[in-house]
Amino acid sequence: MTPKGQAALAAGKKKGVWPFIRPQTYLIILSVLALFWGWSRPALGISDDLFKPVVPSIWVLIHFWLESRNWSPEPKSLASRGNVKTGFIDASAGVGTLDTAQLALACEIASRRLGGLAPPARDAARLGTILVQSNDDGAKKDGFDLLKRVADANPTGEKERRELAGAFAAAKGFESAANLLATLPRDKDKPFELAELYSGARKFDLAKRELATIADNESAKPADKKRAERELLMITAYAAGSGPHTGALKLVEEFIKKDPQDLEMRIFQAEVNVWDKNLAKALQLFVPLVKQNPNNPAVAAGFANAAAKIRMPSSKEAQALLSKVAEHAAAVDNKDPLLVARAAEAFATQLNDQPRARQLAIKAAAMAPKDPIVRREVAYVLAHPNIGLFKEADQLFSTIDFTGDDRMQYVFMASSAENYVAACKQPESTPRRTSVTRRSIGRPASSWPTC
Repeated sequence: MTPKGQAALAAGKKKGVWPFIRPQTYLIILSVLALFWGWSRPALGISDDLFKPVVPSIWVLIHFWLESRNWSPEPKSLASRGNVKTGFIDASAGVGTLDTAQLALACEIASRRLGGLAPPARDAARLGTILVQSNDDGAKKDGFDLLKRVADANPTGEKERRELAGAFAAAKGFESAANLLATLPRDKDKPFELAELYSGARKFDLAKRELATIADNESAKPADKKRAERELLMITAYAAGSGPHTGALKLVEEFIKKDPQDLEMRIFQAEVNVWDKNLAKALQLFVPLVKQNPNNPAVAAGFANAAAKIRMPSSKEAQALLSKVAEHAAAVDNKDPLLVARAAEAFATQLNDQPRARQLAIKAAAMAPKDPIVRREVAYVLAHPNIGLFKEADQLFSTIDFTGDDRMQYVFMASSAENYVAACKQPESTPRRTSVTRRSIGRPASSWPTC
């Protein structure tokens, strides 16, 4: 952080015990003493020299003028206060995580700007991002309300709209971010940006429409058309959710026929089969990928995931490959939490080594993954019945936004970790079924806590 930024933060946090006295004040005091001394001489008949009292008189007038100027570190004018607040916002954005006092000051600035005129888009975007990324629910709400307030003012500058859209994306307001970017001039990357944001908002039809503009554009480059086709079939798979993925699998198969060397799409094909619960087919697709790419973490994690979830005994070939993948994941230098978690699940289910499974699961949790998807998957592994690290799973899962089956899973994890308060906070509309559909753990709903 720059010295200016540090000074801005310190000014927001600290106030001295003694009031600040301007240097000009000391000069005025001395000048007034000199003034009395100068005029007392002719007044008392000690001297008839008027030059001496005139000089301090002029001196006093100059310093009264200096005193009236707003050169104080304590900002009085709107302009100077705005500069200090802007400096604080810029410095806070560079810090990343604010302490309690700094967060309180940021909330105070946000509340004042919510009550007055809409603040500049740049400052609001930065302040909103700071607040929504905090761990305080009230601060998150203030940050999102501030972003909406500025968006309602409809800023016209492209730079301002992009910065505000980035803040909305950080706050998971993907549709609002897309709406801000939709009115900007189109270029070759804009459909991909909008498709990603609409997908995040689960507006899959709008995402597909954006990608279709590239496919229908005769002047689009072949590389852009191929990228649009890839993203379109991925969105089709995501849109299926927990339902059948037949349409997506057909699109992926056709894509791979045209480009059989596309490793990413071959991995994706196997993963979609896992989502569709075609575990035997997924394992069949992963085995050659593991042989050809033994050091690829995405291949290894996907293969271990499919092998751990299949109920039937794996082939000797698959067992041998799984042992190699698990040993590689267990290596000290492996820093991929998802791969470590998948290896733990494989040890717990297929390799029948429960102590090793718990050891690797603890290692994956200790890595504290930041990505919410990876964090969720690691939490699921920790809560596996054969691993049973429910408190660790609760700690990871408690920071994730819940939807659908995730909410039911968290009720199970939190209650298993004896965190009944968190479990009871979940909405009562959560359906209570005998098992979790997407990720079956098998604990009956009758054992859940009564709130």
